[in-house]
Amino acid sequence: MMLDQIVQDGVRMCTLTWNGANALGSGNLTSEGLTGFGRSMVRELEAREIIVDVSHLNDEGFKDVCKVVEKSRSPLPTRMRDRYALIRAISRIGSCARSPIAVASWA
Repeated sequence: MMLDQIVQDGVRMCTLTWNGANALGSGNLTSEGLTGFGRSMVRELEAREIIVDVSHLNDEGFKDVCKVVEKSRSPLPTRMRDRYALIRAISRIGSCARSPIAVASWA
């Protein structure tokens, strides 16, 4: 499987979307969440200990990831450039109590 190869190549974190929609789900410029394939992919990534970066997911996609992740030690990193994004990231924490949220910020 291709995922096994990327693990061997050293990949340890990936982003599911950017701003738009793709086969995995919807980015922050859209309103849908993860697709069925996207939910399956999150399970497969977690099984291989690849961290799912939730930075560009919209709120529905973020909630879907939270429903899918099983390991409480699986961090869900997010990045932002401004205070509004930080407030939004913090407000998401209550939606996903099983996984720690890792927040990185830059100027």
